[in-house]
Amino acid sequence: MTKKERILRYWLVFYFYMLCIFIGSSIPGENLIPLKRGMSDIVLHFFEYLVFGILCMRALKASYPAFKPSSLFILAVLFSSTFAFSDEIHQHFVFGRFLEVKDLISDGVGFVFGILLYKRMKKFSWVK
Repeated sequence: MTKKERILRYWLVFYFYMLCIFIGSSIPGENLIPLKRGMSDIVLHFFEYLVFGILCMRALKASYPAFKPSSLFILAVLFSSTFAFSDEIHQHFVFGRFLEVKDLISDGVGFVFGILLYKRMKKFSWVK
């Protein structure tokens, strides 16, 4: 696979995941599947954005391999936080959904953890 094909594949997966988040955020509150007892939506937000952070970092690293890790980290955090904030604003306009600061915090912790996890996993040869 060429470098261009690999970059395109990483970004397509990442954008598809963004689309899935957007579609999920578009579901009216009354149509949401109830969470099991003891399960918080904070946990869901955390894992949703943990994956987002990994996919974001993977796409950025494929596109900008010469960038320093700190620059990639900053880019990923900026991109992730912008998307998380825009997603919460989008939910504000969906019937039965709300913009919640606790969700934004959970998103932020999730994508930062995902970015750091990706950097940690990169040390293993089986992670591209």
